[in-house]
Amino acid sequence: MTRDAVSDWVLSTRHPHAEWTELARRRHFCYISFMARLDGHRTAELRSLAYHRHVVKKLRDDPSLMLRARAKLEAHLADAAPESGAAHYARGWLRRLDGSRAELLEFLTSDSQEARDFRQASPFAGALSARERWQLWRDVAKSSSGTEQ
Repeated sequence: MTRDAVSDWVLSTRHPHAEWTELARRRHFCYISFMARLDGHRTAELRSLAYHRHVVKKLRDDPSLMLRARAKLEAHLADAAPESGAAHYARGWLRRLDGSRAELLEFLTSDSQEARDFRQASPFAGALSARERWQLWRDVAKSSSGTEQ
């Protein structure tokens, strides 16, 4: 059911019992809240994707980023419980760092679910300056809203 359909239904509900109207309002609120969370989550994914696209550009110019990422992952593995989510993602990232450079760069910018999941535990956090991150966030916000400033 679309947001407009829910709104129309809520507004047209004139049941003689007040609790039915209240239920309609709650359902409408829950739907809108749910959609807002989805939009916020997708915006975070788009920010992460933009961030990692920028990381790919930096990796081409600064191979030391790979060494720093590896050091972070090894530290995470040393501190994490062997079966924890942190260890799972650290091992997965290490496999990617040990693999083909081209495949790593492609993975960093993939919009696959696996890549999205792994970017949430990225060893490349801190690879961009605060200024670079804020510019990326502004760019994503502009492209998400469809406005140009």
